[in-house]
Amino acid sequence: RLWRGRSAVEVAGSVTLENWRVAREGPVRLSARLQQTTLEGLKAVLGRTEDVSGVATGHLDLEGTFANLAGGGALRIEQAAFQGEPFDSLSAVVRISQSIWSVEEIQLRKGRGLITGQARVDPARRFFSTQLHGADLAVADVKHLSLPRHADASSPIQGDLRFDLQSEGTPEDVRLVATWSLPDLHVSGTRVGEVRGTVDWQGERMRWEGEAQGPGGTLRYTGEAQTQGDWELNLEGGFTGLRAEPWARLLLGERFMGHIAATGTFSVRGPLKDPTRL
Repeated sequence: RLWRGRSAVEVAGSVTLENWRVAREGPVRLSARLQQTTLEGLKAVLGRTEDVSGVATGHLDLEGTFANLAGGGALRIEQAAFQGEPFDSLSAVVRISQSIWSVEEIQLRKGRGLITGQARVDPARRFFSTQLHGADLAVADVKHLSLPRHADASSPIQGDLRFDLQSEGTPEDVRLVATWSLPDLHVSGTRVGEVRGTVDWQGERMRWEGEAQGPGGTLRYTGEAQTQGDWELNLEGGFTGLRAEPWARLLLGERFMGHIAATGTFSVRGPLKDPTRL
């Protein structure tokens, strides 16, 4: 047991040894408890380097053999960040049966946004499946989108993201279908309208399509890419009555006062791994 102030880590367990080696068919027991434990400190103890931080509370209890583990637990992380992306909290319930891990009642909160869902992992087959639903995620709050910022750190791009995602497969053969929408997108203080799209990733090919409709005009696009090699991209689309002044103000600042409505088509081809060649 380790503790410091209100933070504590408790671990107890046993394994069977044969000739001083862990017996894969022997009984296994593990019990772990975290109480307001900083992930930075836990990583230091375990010698891990993952880019994750926060304060964790939870428990995990396992028993059986390595091939047939059973048990369960729960975890809650607050004041958290993953690969530099902060979020308010993450909680989930874990259940293990026949060494298959089910992560249920997932809830990730970021501002007023909420992601819920469940996941399943079969380590023996290297198989996974996920179901996620997101609502009210302010795109201006998502650091990884690298949106432009004003001097006060606010973004001229405002909207709430919704999405549904289902995936399954192995690391070498991903199957993913997702839909997403921004029902009320604003750019530089001007309402653009609704933007929505779909993504379909089946093994070595990814396809997507989408559209935008509203006061900012109409835009439609379709595209596909190979998910191997240089990730060759083929994207094309068209737009009608597209109001360009919000985007011009985004690039040039509020000093742009003109009015532009554009109609046309576009296409993009090349390797995604080398955007300079697109």
